[in-house]
Amino acid sequence: MRIVLSFVAAAVMTATPMLASAQGYSEWHPHDSYGRDDPCARKQAVKTQQGAVTGAILGATAGYLLGGRGHKVAGAAVGGVAGGAAGGAIAHNNFRCTDYPSGYYRHQHCKWVEEDGHGFEICRSRDGDWRPYHD
Repeated sequence: MRIVLSFVAAAVMTATPMLASAQGYSEWHPHDSYGRDDPCARKQAVKTQQGAVTGAILGATAGYLLGGRGHKVAGAAVGGVAGGAAGGAIAHNNFRCTDYPSGYYRHQHCKWVEEDGHGFEICRSRDGDWRPYHD
């Protein structure tokens, strides 16, 4: 029983910062800067990694707890792999560059992105960083 509690405690401590950072606020704001690299590829990679880690931790914990007598480690391994794959696939689509919605003017050096259900435009600034478009 101590092993199970230790495993669950470790999983919760590891996953809590990632889950907390994914929580929305009543007023949503895009980031101030999206860096110099292609924001679509970089942000999707980060979201995918965070989702895979969270999914693997939760899947391994569930697999361990649901595994039968003598099969706890195998249950944790299978749950971790399945949870990691599912978490990565789900999180991959939380940020994506898409076509501009009809009726929107496309500014030069800009891309339309969707993050956490919000669509907005980011543009490459003079210093090379990608930032949300402001009039």
